[in-house]
Amino acid sequence: MQAVLIIIALICFAIAVMSIRKNVNLGKKCTAEVPGVIADVIVETDTSVDSEGGEVTTTSYTPVYEYTVNGETKRMRGQFSDTGKTKHKAGTQVTVLYNPDNPDEYMIKGSTTRQTVGMSIFLFVVGIILILMGFTAV
Repeated sequence: MQAVLIIIALICFAIAVMSIRKNVNLGKKCTAEVPGVIADVIVETDTSVDSEGGEVTTTSYTPVYEYTVNGETKRMRGQFSDTGKTKHKAGTQVTVLYNPDNPDEYMIKGSTTRQTVGMSIFLFVVGIILILMGFTAV
């Protein structure tokens, strides 16, 4: 049991590090800036069964961003979904940072970094808890 907890913790650490590195690399590439808009919000509903046999319905909201580069309009699905509809509203203006060599590579100024850092911190904390549990398991 101890080894399993430590392995899962190491996987959490690895995912967190890879996520931060990917975001940093994307940030280095995405140097051009254009105005954009949330053109649409994709609503997806998932129903599952909880441990007591009851149905649990989760609704997620994924923004679709639209921005124009060199006269070509790009329509890209957001990289993150939220369960809170108020965060993404069609018509909301955003600033898009994109890769001048590949305009399909983009990030939303301020948004992507916060979400990636938040997820990475969460995974680090989970990893630390699992390691502590692994060392205290008898």
